[in-house]
Amino acid sequence: MENIYTSSTPLLVHCVLDVVDQYSAHLQSSFLQRQHLNPKRICFKDLALTNVVTGCPSLFNRCLLQIALPIPSTAMMHDWWLALVASSFGYISFLDESLVLYRQHGPNFIGSQGLGVNYWLNNVWKFAHMNSSEIPLYSVLRQYQTFQKCYSLNSDTFLNLLTIERAKRCQALLKVPFSRWPCKHGMLRSIGLYIRLFTLPIATCDNL
Repeated sequence: MENIYTSSTPLLVHCVLDVVDQYSAHLQSSFLQRQHLNPKRICFKDLALTNVVTGCPSLFNRCLLQIALPIPSTAMMHDWWLALVASSFGYISFLDESLVLYRQHGPNFIGSQGLGVNYWLNNVWKFAHMNSSEIPLYSVLRQYQTFQKCYSLNSDTFLNLLTIERAKRCQALLKVPFSRWPCKHGMLRSIGLYIRLFTLPIATCDNL
């Protein structure tokens, strides 16, 4: 990539990650397929919502690291932060080739989950019982706001809708061209996103 874009451009390349058990037996074809994530959705608008870059099968150049560091405490994951920086100031490339085996086991902090019935029931239960400060979408907003401040960026991303009253969010969204409306990976995820968008309390210092 540096031969094309030069070493002074932030660059990140990642590949297919095959998930295996403790005996190196394949649990599914790949991490991205099991998560139903499209690795080609790497524009900032999409990455601000959903990360498709996994750290262990990624390579990046020194230029990206120099811009991205130090990674703030409000960043959800280091690979997500690096992907946001690469998308904003450089380029991301995906190799559709399996080069890394990822061992899935119980103690993993963040592992590969399928999208079966248990996944959706678990998410509904969590949404109904978690405190406002624990809601993942608020964490995404915190990360986005930090990114804006770190790099002095202005953006009209939908995440800013969480900072206004619920009654005004629909009106604000209707002012945005439909082509720029947020969309997650898959219909059910997108529906869940809009349900949270219009039902969550306004984001304040207390829940951020």
